[in-house]
Amino acid sequence: MLDDVGMGHGRRQTSAIAIVGLSAVLCAGCSSDVTSGAPGSTAGSGQKGDPSQRSTGGRSSGPMGSSLASAVPRAALAGTWRADFEAKKGAVTLDPGVGVPAWKNDDGSKAVGRGSLELTVAADGTVSGKLSGALGVAAIRGAAEDEQLTATFTPADDSVVDEQAMAGTLIVQRKGEALVGSLRASSGDAKLVRMASLELSRAGTP
Repeated sequence: MLDDVGMGHGRRQTSAIAIVGLSAVLCAGCSSDVTSGAPGSTAGSGQKGDPSQRSTGGRSSGPMGSSLASAVPRAALAGTWRADFEAKKGAVTLDPGVGVPAWKNDDGSKAVGRGSLELTVAADGTVSGKLSGALGVAAIRGAAEDEQLTATFTPADDSVVDEQAMAGTLIVQRKGEALVGSLRASSGDAKLVRMASLELSRAGTP
């Protein structure tokens, strides 16, 4: 019986030694995989993987990065545009039975005649400019997208309250080498309504 106990103890000791040995081999294999720079691994000093991912936190620092920065589209209408126009009394269509006495009394003698405008379209499509002439002096602000431009204009000196000062909108579309459209304006008291046809020509590029 003592021999059986001794043999059992010997078998358990041998099994324990075998388990310890196997664990050491497995751990050695794990360590080897981590430090050997396996593809895609970022652990240890033997880092391989994609060179473009090194020291950039996964961001590309090569030509691709610079091409993305230059991929911002340039506005098709970028540049400076100018036009002269003739402002005239604007027609207003109302529902039957609706009337505005002030419009009926407008004889078309004020805020009519020649005017001019100049506007600049930035590379990002932002529009700025100036209007002058029969409609007064106004600042233009708007935006261009694809081949259409829309903008508003308001009195350049907004510190003075003038009910006769004109403000309005303009919309133009590219047609050949010109921007063609119209503007509509009204006075601060809404008693005057004016309109004009527009045809802007390019005066320069930024």
